[in-house]
Amino acid sequence: EIDQERRLSEKNYAEARSLWIQDGSGTKRKVAFDKKIRELLTQVSDETSFSYPKEIILAMLDDLAGKNVGALSHAQKARLLVTSHERNQDADRLDAWIAGLHAKAGDPRASVSMYRNLEKRLAQKSEQHALAQEGVASALGVPPVPLLEDLIVAEAEVLSGTGEWGEAAQAYARAVEAGIGGNRVKYEYARALSRVGGEKEKAKAKQVLKELVQSKKEDFWRKLAAESLARQGLEN
Repeated sequence: EIDQERRLSEKNYAEARSLWIQDGSGTKRKVAFDKKIRELLTQVSDETSFSYPKEIILAMLDDLAGKNVGALSHAQKARLLVTSHERNQDADRLDAWIAGLHAKAGDPRASVSMYRNLEKRLAQKSEQHALAQEGVASALGVPPVPLLEDLIVAEAEVLSGTGEWGEAAQAYARAVEAGIGGNRVKYEYARALSRVGGEKEKAKAKQVLKELVQSKKEDFWRKLAAESLARQGLEN
């Protein structure tokens, strides 16, 4: 009976996966096959090894459909199943994805906490190595682990979105001190400081903008910095 259950799960998962990975570059076909994929996956036993990729696919289907809470729930179930050595390479990828899903589902504090933990892990090992890891999650389309600078920016953006400008400024400050993120991070750092509202923070924001305007790299962020300084001059 156990072998029969496994064979049935394998058969249904294989068919669901085949439908899922068709037209991997787009989402329209995935959405079109949504109902069929879900029907097949309901026949995949949680007691088999196919329960892990099953939860990943269900999470991605919910994510595409805008079902944020469902996507988070399935992604967390998948993360709990990352226990064997063969799946360890998926851990960072899933954590980065789940952090973003937490933000979508309306839990910014959990999102920030996961981003910070992942940031610490990446700092302790070769970032290139972490980014290169590929496993089941990668094959099914889970986004890769962001660059370290993008993790910090993602954390800061979540904090900015909830109006926690002080913590957002601290996150951007870490990136600036580490020399990552370039002009974009410097501009967002200045913006967060100015939103804090204190005279000290406003002065620091102005200093950061002036440094940014002196950047040798002419880009969108340097232009924004110049415009911000010009507006401040008119207001004063």
